[in-house]
Amino acid sequence: MNCKILWTSLVAIVVVIGAVFGFFAYQNYELGKARDKVAKDVERGMDQKNGRGNFHKVEQKNKQNSVITAFIPVLKDKSDNQILKQKILDAANKEQNDRDNLVFFTFDKQKTGNGVEGYRLKKVRYDQVGHHYKRVLEKQFDQQLIDVDTGKVLTLGEVLNSDPDALLELKLAMQKAVMAEKKWPIEKMAALGKAKYPDRLSETSINLTDKTLTVPISIPNYPEMKHVAVPLSYLTGHIKPKYLAAETAKKKPLSPPNRGKKIALTFDDGPSRKVTPRVLALLKKYHAKATFFVLGSEVMENPGLVKQELLEGHEVGNHSWSHPALTKLSSADVSEQILKTQLAVYEQTGYFPELVRPPYGAVHHDTALAIGLPLAQWTVDTEDWKYKSGRLVTNKVLKNASNGGIILMHDIHETTADSLEETLKQLKKQGYQFVTVSELLNRKLEIGHEYFDATQEKAV
Repeated sequence: MNCKILWTSLVAIVVVIGAVFGFFAYQNYELGKARDKVAKDVERGMDQKNGRGNFHKVEQKNKQNSVITAFIPVLKDKSDNQILKQKILDAANKEQNDRDNLVFFTFDKQKTGNGVEGYRLKKVRYDQVGHHYKRVLEKQFDQQLIDVDTGKVLTLGEVLNSDPDALLELKLAMQKAVMAEKKWPIEKMAALGKAKYPDRLSETSINLTDKTLTVPISIPNYPEMKHVAVPLSYLTGHIKPKYLAAETAKKKPLSPPNRGKKIALTFDDGPSRKVTPRVLALLKKYHAKATFFVLGSEVMENPGLVKQELLEGHEVGNHSWSHPALTKLSSADVSEQILKTQLAVYEQTGYFPELVRPPYGAVHHDTALAIGLPLAQWTVDTEDWKYKSGRLVTNKVLKNASNGGIILMHDIHETTADSLEETLKQLKKQGYQFVTVSELLNRKLEIGHEYFDATQEKAV
């Protein structure tokens, strides 16, 4: 009897053990099927998005027994992209979890710009839920740009030309891009002047499309703005041509040189509601073009005039916001004076001035860098502000006029308007053509350089 009970118990134990092992075997079988299905689905998705043969698959387990699968992009010659491979494997090796799950490191590839492909790296995790795996996490990493010819990761240093003005031009272009968003009131321009702009080119990550270069920026008290998308048209001549669409790569042609004598009439301190319209009417009468160096405060005080100046074919330059001696200001205050005026003009015209005339002509090296634009000085100062007779102003111009000269006047004094018709008439008789400062110089102008006439320039 006891023997029978013993055998019955042993059989029952064996059956239970078999059932337990069978249950776990079945569970492992089902989990294996679920694991295989997830892996095949992910790989099928990679095939569909990137094309079979454009990646290699690497599988490994970490200390927590998580299965980690990494898909490595390959280059044209079918070799692994070693830079992206290392980034993916580094991320995979840092992966630590305390449960049985599946982790995939994938990528999305897209053509972002001319000669450039973008790789957006992603981590996807599936956690075990019963006999199945459930997708619970997706994390995207910063996009990596790759030169399709070399396989190199593109940084700002790879994209910009190695000319000495590249960083200054980039800063200028970034400022213009921020202001063009029309989200910055003029009274906040001081913050933009104090912003941190890229300086370590080889360490600065970017995004590049056919139309824009996106770069990091840090603006005091504006943590929400971390990047700015700069139109490539702002950087023509400073981006390596291989990364530009053919249309964007075309350089703006310089005007063919006109024969004959040329002179540039310039007017500072406006626009003035009383005087500027008189000056514009006389310029139109004599088919003359001029350059107006405006004060930002006066642009705001007399809306519409700066737009009229541009519409009638004249050039508009920047003469600061309130006419201080810039050499007596800090670099931050200099930037504010210039940027506020840039924005004031842009808001009324959609145009950013490309020249600055510092008040009183006062400038030194640090001031020039803070200004961040080419500097237009003059050949002849008419001193029209101290004369009560228009004839005296005309005489001063005629006595000192020369081919390629730049004449300084002010469109805030009635005396200047009184003198202008005779000045134009007499200069025209002498064979002068009236051109803007940029037309007179007719070459690529450099930040931090002063221009005094058609040929005389110097670095500050």
